[in-house]
Amino acid sequence: MGGRNADQALAVLRARFPEAQVWRGEHTGKLWGLVRDPSGRAHLVEAENPVELGRLLEDAQGGLPPAPRPVTGRARPVPRRAGVPTSMPVYGRHEAPRAPWWRRLAGAFVQLDDEEW
Repeated sequence: MGGRNADQALAVLRARFPEAQVWRGEHTGKLWGLVRDPSGRAHLVEAENPVELGRLLEDAQGGLPPAPRPVTGRARPVPRRAGVPTSMPVYGRHEAPRAPWWRRLAGAFVQLDDEEW
């Protein structure tokens, strides 16, 4: 599958399956797609041509039509919390980010603070 034709085919598949990730393998030259089924499980599919990839994505998706996406240019409102400045970032469920794994591991063996014992 040539460069320009492949780009056009991928654009059509991306428009047909907006919730899926679709790409052409750089080394294999095959078409790939990653889509979630109604239960939330991810499915990775591989195909030789765009028609086959479309069929595989539809089957992996459970044959459901794509979920409608809201069309809006506005950002979602950020919930306000009492006592927290609005300039602070919000993480997931209002949790502070965890320290990197190496920092937590090192902290189990070495005291990383400047505190006196």
